[in-house]
Amino acid sequence: MPDDHLDQLAGNVRVALEATGGSKRRLSELSGVDLAHINRIEAARRDPSTRILVRLARALRTTPSELLRDVE
Repeated sequence: MPDDHLDQLAGNVRVALEATGGSKRRLSELSGVDLAHINRIEAARRDPSTRILVRLARALRTTPSELLRDVE
């Protein structure tokens, strides 16, 4: 399926968010990424740019490579 990578990325973002105990609203504030954009990423409906991925990773106190773990 062509969007499997989006599903895996969305799951990795969810896991990282849960690990921090934060909310998507707080993630939006910390990363500077619009909440609607975060919602689309988490719903596997949006493929984030590298810039967005880095901003999310920093806000989640992880690395972009961790958010991309098992994404093929």
